[in-house]
Amino acid sequence: MDWLKKLARQRWFVLLVVAGLIVLAWLLFFKDDGNQSQPSTIYQSVAIEVPGNWQDQNFTLTERSAGLIARFGRANPPATVTIRSETIELGKDFKLKSLPGEIVKKFKQAVAGFDLVSQKAVIINGYGGAQIRYLQNGDEYLLLVIPRQHQTYYLAYRAADADFEKVQADFAKINQAFINYLASY
Repeated sequence: MDWLKKLARQRWFVLLVVAGLIVLAWLLFFKDDGNQSQPSTIYQSVAIEVPGNWQDQNFTLTERSAGLIARFGRANPPATVTIRSETIELGKDFKLKSLPGEIVKKFKQAVAGFDLVSQKAVIINGYGGAQIRYLQNGDEYLLLVIPRQHQTYYLAYRAADADFEKVQADFAKINQAFINYLASY
């Protein structure tokens, strides 16, 4: 009978060790340890408050398929804000500091009339990102890129070069509303 008690104790010990290894493996395998890992909610649309003179603009199914999740516009002076998302995993070698340069390199190749004003890595209300300011065909753009572990957000603010300063305060309010929206989930 003593050998049965020893065997029962050993079995419990082995089960505890196996359970511990399973939990450890699960934590290591599923741990979300990349940059910008919280939260991991995937957004396909957003509902944020914008200043009173801005209107929500419709977009097509094709634009939605391309990742567009919101677009707002105003008439006087004319300006737009476009929010797009891309579902991608950040690699282990992702470096926030190199993001602005990578974006500018792609834009120089793909965007006709691209004229860089500034580029920098930024912290936007606790979220690391890239800020690219550029001119194109008489318009000025401010592009904010906020990479997260599972989804990257692109906020493109556009106004005529002559009017850009007039709408910057509204851009800041919309940006804050979007960041608050992200933080609430």
